[in-house]
Amino acid sequence: MYPTDDEIEAWATRERLRREQWANDPSPEQAALSTLRERERVAAELERARARPETGVEPTALVRSAVRNVRLATEGAFSLLFKTSPREAFDSLVQEGLDWEERIRDPRVERNTRA
Repeated sequence: MYPTDDEIEAWATRERLRREQWANDPSPEQAALSTLRERERVAAELERARARPETGVEPTALVRSAVRNVRLATEGAFSLLFKTSPREAFDSLVQEGLDWEERIRDPRVERNTRA
């Protein structure tokens, strides 16, 4: 039912030689087969992407959304800078550092507890 150790070793030797030959100089048949397999792989990947429900969104809309989110995050950072005094910002950074140290020392501390 299962291959013997000798059969497995023989197959591994043949496969190793085949791969070495391919790496050194593929035959035209091997190159054509590889190209065909790569095309089939890419086509299958595209087909899977088309079949996903979330791909109903236009790629340009996803990019626009990502750019908008980055812009909003940047504006939010500047807003926080202007609304927060240097002392408050420093105290907040020190507290974040202390929280970080505690989380690193004790991995059981729950992560993302702040909203």
